[in-house]
Amino acid sequence: MNIPGSSALRRILILCLCLALGVGIAACGGGSSSTSGGSTASEEPAEETGTETPPAETESEGESESEGETETASAEGEYGQLEIGELNFDMSKYCGEKPTVVGAIDGFGGNTWRVETRALVEKTAKECPNVTEVKYFDANLDPEKFNSTISAWAAQGVNIIVAFDDFGQSAVPAFKAAQLAGVKVVTDNAIPGNAQIPGDVTAAVIPDFEKGGKEWVEFLNEATKEKGQIALIGGPAGNQFDTPSQEAMEKAIEETGAGVEFVESEPVVANWELAKTQQATAALLNKYPDLNGVVLTAMFAAPAVNRAFEAAGKPLPAIAGQSSSNEVICEIHEKQQKEPNYNVFSLDGSAQQAALALAKGMAAYQEIEAPELGPTDEPTKANYKVYIDTLKDMLPPCEKSLPGGADLSTALTKSEIEEVVK
Repeated sequence: MNIPGSSALRRILILCLCLALGVGIAACGGGSSSTSGGSTASEEPAEETGTETPPAETESEGESESEGETETASAEGEYGQLEIGELNFDMSKYCGEKPTVVGAIDGFGGNTWRVETRALVEKTAKECPNVTEVKYFDANLDPEKFNSTISAWAAQGVNIIVAFDDFGQSAVPAFKAAQLAGVKVVTDNAIPGNAQIPGDVTAAVIPDFEKGGKEWVEFLNEATKEKGQIALIGGPAGNQFDTPSQEAMEKAIEETGAGVEFVESEPVVANWELAKTQQATAALLNKYPDLNGVVLTAMFAAPAVNRAFEAAGKPLPAIAGQSSSNEVICEIHEKQQKEPNYNVFSLDGSAQQAALALAKGMAAYQEIEAPELGPTDEPTKANYKVYIDTLKDMLPPCEKSLPGGADLSTALTKSEIEEVVK
């Protein structure tokens, strides 16, 4: 549209037109948008979040449409960029006034990362004075206990349930029944089967698998000099994290032509446990002696991978993954002194997804509009941040005063980590 006359007149006419059409001023190019320091989760176009953004009106011929679109996309996508050591939102905005009982449940809570994540959910919930109780349950890989606890909490008056759905589709009927009873069920990290939002669950915060998978492939391709024989070693059988991660990597390999190849067509089950990870790695080395790259959806298991390679007399592999630990960081510092070609890449801040899910659930229960936390009718994609990349000399310091299992990227203080990780 070409509006003749002075710049001031054009601004007034554009503003009136925007108000008449019922669209936001920013969408018409009449305001500026702030952007976060990092990139957004996937820089998804606006229509995928339920808002169709028209071409930006320009004040002068020198301003391009693409600039206006980029500003809008960045503003809408800030919720997806996780941060290291802090939350990217202010929980106090979503507390409301209604008394609230929160329940946090894990399909499997038996590792340090889950302990810290639980602590972060409890810390975030307590920022709201109207949260009267925070319950917790670890189903310990038992789907029946997971589902029965969801049902029991709904009957007991829990208002918001934050769930790590390790069981995928089998938990969805319990989620839906709880929602029908008035509970706001929000999930984090893993895909909750084919649960529909907001009917089956109020919100689902999931990793941006495609972006993470592409970053892992790029790292492994460079670290193995385009000759990567790799395997993904993960969690319990059927979990909703490992398969999407491997599929995203396979897609990235195909699209980029990377010289990286999976030796196994499916993720290797290791329950996100150190002993089982070492056993699984040893078995892979017996079967594939040229294995030189490993993907870990629980990066804190990297020392177990290293032990298996050392026992087999093999050079340490390139390792890519997410959710590192203090032990991993300290070991990288140590191993690189002996093997300077030992390289590791980790995406972190993953625990912050659970806090974001809680905020979305709280806003929904308190009937507070919160588009800045992400979409309300589709999953909220979280973009993990690069925390370790030895190819680029990116390596946090080893914190010798903290336990080895501590995840230093969580939004907990050093003293809070010391308290929960014994």
